[in-house]
Amino acid sequence: MMTAKRKTVLIVDDDPNFTRMLARLLKSRGFDATVASTMEAARRLIGHNSADAILLDVVLGSENGWDVLGALRRLCRTPVVMMTGGPVDEETRIDARMLGASDVLGKPFSPAELCGVLERVLAVKPDLPS
Repeated sequence: MMTAKRKTVLIVDDDPNFTRMLARLLKSRGFDATVASTMEAARRLIGHNSADAILLDVVLGSENGWDVLGALRRLCRTPVVMMTGGPVDEETRIDARMLGASDVLGKPFSPAELCGVLERVLAVKPDLPS
């Protein structure tokens, strides 16, 4: 009997306490988690390890997460869920999708909300240009 491959989520965030907590949460919910604290580290991981989804913080040290999203879109077609400390209204969601994100989560978010979003974006094949 074959078992389903665990989906891998790449967490791109520069807060080590948050990423540790998020990685533990994802692992407890059946995902594998990899962490990158910079865009450069994310690029290396994407090149070596195919993530099934990416969680990307909007504020990434000196880097702007929206710019990082653009760079990721040039590297891969992996679904990206943006994470922001600000409010997530309809306009923010539309803007994020226009820039190539699959969805946006406002921090703090519940484990159920996170897993629901990940399951949804992983179920959809990316419709992005090659």
